[in-house]
Amino acid sequence: MRSILLIASITIREAMRRRVWLGVLVILVGLALIDFTVPPGMQKHSRFGGDSAERLKHGIEMAQYFGARIMLFFSSIMAILLGASQVSAEVERGTLATILAKPIRRVQVLLGKWLGLVAFGVCVILFCYSVNWLVLSLRYGFGAGATFNVPALLVMLLYPTLYGTITMAWSSFAGMALSLLLTAMIYAATFVGDGIVQLIAQLTDNKSLKDLELLSRWVIPHQRLGEWLFSLEKGLATTIVQAIRGVPEGTLFDKLYIFIYIIAFFWFSHLIFSRRDVQ
Repeated sequence: MRSILLIASITIREAMRRRVWLGVLVILVGLALIDFTVPPGMQKHSRFGGDSAERLKHGIEMAQYFGARIMLFFSSIMAILLGASQVSAEVERGTLATILAKPIRRVQVLLGKWLGLVAFGVCVILFCYSVNWLVLSLRYGFGAGATFNVPALLVMLLYPTLYGTITMAWSSFAGMALSLLLTAMIYAATFVGDGIVQLIAQLTDNKSLKDLELLSRWVIPHQRLGEWLFSLEKGLATTIVQAIRGVPEGTLFDKLYIFIYIIAFFWFSHLIFSRRDVQ
């Protein structure tokens, strides 16, 4: 266990050395723009209904909703960048050959790297979510409507975990550039299925498009994860999105599939890495 934690700490330090953490600054800038413009903007316009306090509450809900999407996007990008450099890049540099010369099993090395990767993504989400909640509470008052939604926060942590695990699996046999490309390809497939195809299928009631959308849910569980998070969120933004897209809550199997998917990709990386020559 000590070896695993040591490798995890090395992975986190590697992320800091590579300045992957600069993505946090991008997230904070995006959150600041939303937090200081959306709530007062909605409060000023009576077309949103209700009195001033209610409009401000809706504005804060919208700020938290879109702020969460900024966090999820950039934390996933950071996890992808970090995951792509975990195996092949270190094999090429000779780092792994040095580590494996010590009395340590390959699965421990991989588990340590995965744990460091996940810990980094979790810390990014926790930090940014807490800062966003604190800024909204201090700026508009602790009773104005900002909520610290723990169940939704826990689901958010799965986003960088999912994408980091996928990219690390590719890096077990491919270089950094190819690992990034493979992750981008499967993300594009689910984005098209979840966004464009789903919308067209709803408008046209086309069975073939609905089948294609269903296929995208198996390629990567991004849509299942989004539905799970959406079911835990409350406020004006979720009401609007629900009215437009009719987002389902998701079944127990949908939620279990996310964990099965992550475990399967980790097993895949272990399968490849355990048979790879690192000399």
